[in-house]
Amino acid sequence: MAAHLRSSELRSDGPGASFHTGSTAHHAVEPRHDPHESEKIAFARTVASELNALPEGSFGGLILAAPARLIPTLRDALAPLPARNLIGTVEHDLVKVPDEELWPHLEAVLPAGIHPARL
Repeated sequence: MAAHLRSSELRSDGPGASFHTGSTAHHAVEPRHDPHESEKIAFARTVASELNALPEGSFGGLILAAPARLIPTLRDALAPLPARNLIGTVEHDLVKVPDEELWPHLEAVLPAGIHPARL
């Protein structure tokens, strides 16, 4: 999975080179974007696309949990139906959190008395 690769492993080849006029020296040119960040944004858009494809009534509420910098990408990519069902956001990377430890992170954004089985 691309998320587990180093940035250098995501590029197709080495950095380009630049030459200065009147000099034989050349310097490596690093890309202006981070390949990891590009992969994360693409993944966020894929998640939003999957949510957008769900039929009406498939879920009662939606909590977006992602690193803070990806929440705007997810929100912007949501269609009106999933966006209307958005209960809240958890701006934290929960990828490595075991399933049994997720609830405390999510319950803070749920209205009082709501249990995940009723969503």
